[in-house]
Amino acid sequence: MRFDDRLTTTLDYHVDNQSGWSAQWRQLIDILSHNIDSFDYDILVEGLKRAYFLRDKISISERIESINSIKGRLSSPPLIQFLVNDAPNVAEAAINAACLDEDIWLDLIPEMPIDALILLKKRYLGNEKINVKIDQFLLPLSLSEQDIAPISENEGANRQDALPIAKETIDPLDELKASQKIAKEAAPRAGNNISALVEKIEDYRRDKIQTPISQQPYSDDLLANEMANIDEFKFITDHNGVIIWAEKVPAALIRTLSIAKTAIGDMPGTDGYGAAAFRGRLTIEDARFTFCNSDHQLGGEWFIKAEPFFDKISGRFEGYKGVIKRQKLAEKILTPKYNHAKKDHLQQLAHELRTPLNAIVGFSEIIEQQLFGPVSHDYRSLAGSIYADAQRLLHGLDDLNIAVQLDHGNFDRHSGQCDVDYLLSLLSNRLETLSIAKQVELDLMSIKPMRKMDIDELTAERIFSRLLSAIIIAADNDEKLNGRFRLNSFGYKSIEFTLSLPKKLANLDEAAVWKKLNEDENLTDEAPLLGLGFSLRLVRNLAGNIGGDFKITDNNIILNVPAFLEN
Repeated sequence: MRFDDRLTTTLDYHVDNQSGWSAQWRQLIDILSHNIDSFDYDILVEGLKRAYFLRDKISISERIESINSIKGRLSSPPLIQFLVNDAPNVAEAAINAACLDEDIWLDLIPEMPIDALILLKKRYLGNEKINVKIDQFLLPLSLSEQDIAPISENEGANRQDALPIAKETIDPLDELKASQKIAKEAAPRAGNNISALVEKIEDYRRDKIQTPISQQPYSDDLLANEMANIDEFKFITDHNGVIIWAEKVPAALIRTLSIAKTAIGDMPGTDGYGAAAFRGRLTIEDARFTFCNSDHQLGGEWFIKAEPFFDKISGRFEGYKGVIKRQKLAEKILTPKYNHAKKDHLQQLAHELRTPLNAIVGFSEIIEQQLFGPVSHDYRSLAGSIYADAQRLLHGLDDLNIAVQLDHGNFDRHSGQCDVDYLLSLLSNRLETLSIAKQVELDLMSIKPMRKMDIDELTAERIFSRLLSAIIIAADNDEKLNGRFRLNSFGYKSIEFTLSLPKKLANLDEAAVWKKLNEDENLTDEAPLLGLGFSLRLVRNLAGNIGGDFKITDNNIILNVPAFLEN
């Protein structure tokens, strides 16, 4: 997706801290630096106002750095006029970064401060026209009353001992005003509305308008009326996925909501696909989003389309921007059940990542086991760490692939049965290393009589190994976890597995347990790549896919799977 209203979006972005001010300053300088004729001049004026408002909040070194980042692209006369009235070092950076035609410089010179004129003359030493024009506005060295007295333009242009003196201090926004000639001759580069733009800036300077960025209060009635007509709106998140700006929607309704968390019960959030795409910094296409219950103004089913954005200099991930759209009844009828393009995109990505990861696993294992000859202890230790990290990434890709298949209803389930005693032996061996590392005692038992599970061994291992691994990781050191398999007393058609919750999750309702798991995601190296909450939701979805169910009580997780009924 691409939006043309970059300046409007940036101006609507509410910031109240240093990092936000810095980010917005950089965005404004970048947007206003060129192609200003593509923006409505009213919005352009607002952009310059905001830059003036932010300037004192940004350090000189950061202002210089932001200007250096647009060197060679700075071709906006209003922005240059604004920047050259800044501190001398900032003005020098702006003059060096600017790329203006000679005629535009000649028209800007009368409105530039003395310091900037000296710097401009230094840059254009070989340009006779610019030098002559600058000399007209520089006073001679002598400070006698006679020398300070006004001189003619021609006389000043012929003096060779020019030296700058202090100029009367005025509001910097006043310096943005250029002559009417600039508006006419610079029109091809700066747009046809510079004259009107300057008039508005001058009014702003004179009236001392500095309206703070604030949120309009909404009454309940007004809120209900406005929200009833909103079917979609644009939004921006921070790097944690928290919505920090939204178009049309009152901030009180959406502030602190996150597209990185899945919706649990009455808690707002996105679906598993949306959360997984956020973790992978992938484009989000039609992920479901729930704000709150259906009685609320924002209730019902919404869908997200969004793309990640990154800092242009450092490449650091900064968040998502996109559109949240309410699904209408007609769209529910016409929307196909599966989005194959989304599924194919994620599965292709998983495949492309799995191939090099498998190679990394293989080579690191060769080094760790010294199959090609002896290596140092440090080298083997490094290879072992790489092996463990690559395996964790592979498991994460497997989880993501299964989640996509489940979401699209095409999970490849094999027929077969699984013996509970065999599963207990497999789980005990597989989880032994993790239990020792976490110092958690795991007590698993099958209560007779018992039947086989009516699921194949691979699916059974997927479900129970993920469940037990997540709970072991969530437990504190020296805790004991009890797991019991027993036939369900209602017709013995299902097998019930009861697992005790860790102390920090006990005596909480289900919503609180999910919230706690989300907060604890990825805190340890043993944690699943996509988080504890994601793993348990995957278990829940797998159980539902095989005809079972998953629920959380005050002190236990109860997982039911179908039992194999022999003739």
